[in-house]
Amino acid sequence: MFKALFGADEDESGFVGLQLVILNSVEDNIRERIHSAIAEIPSEQSAGQKWKFYKETSEVLLELLPFAEYGYWDVIDNPQTAEQEFNQWVDDIDSSSIDQETGGATEDWNDTDRIDTDKYYIVVSILFLLQQKKSFKLLNEFAESVEESAINDRTTYSSLIQRIKQIDFTTCISDAIFVMPGNDTDGFSWADMRTEGWEYIKPIF
Repeated sequence: MFKALFGADEDESGFVGLQLVILNSVEDNIRERIHSAIAEIPSEQSAGQKWKFYKETSEVLLELLPFAEYGYWDVIDNPQTAEQEFNQWVDDIDSSSIDQETGGATEDWNDTDRIDTDKYYIVVSILFLLQQKKSFKLLNEFAESVEESAINDRTTYSSLIQRIKQIDFTTCISDAIFVMPGNDTDGFSWADMRTEGWEYIKPIF
């Protein structure tokens, strides 16, 4: 997980979260590309470095979006719940035995304990806690403009990712990115994605 504090007023914060379930067999080096980008980020990041990283990561996600089968996204403009939502996402992903700092699994999965040993999918999650300034307001305006029937459209995800590329990170309170599973060989199966805890993800059309 990456987290940065820029002295923002958390009473004026907003939350943005995106999660994509991507076919793992499409491109064998998906996680290697993202992990390599993560590894190159210094422990102390400037707003410019964060912008560059998320711009490059967003471009990778746009490239892979045609192969994303499921997803979920949310934008919350209530300052009373935005930070809580950010922390809840982090805690929920952390509870899946993912190392927050590297995106690596804290222990190897035991295939004998799993419903299905097929490894079709990886899950990429990115989330932000932003000051309610121009960047967040543009994201929130976009979210409010999306018709309920279009929430899970591939074009909606594309538009959201394009807007993430434009975030002004001087207004970023906290940010995080996770790749699950955290190693370069494992993956989630179709059955895994239908177990308890994944009910919220929806097919992308």
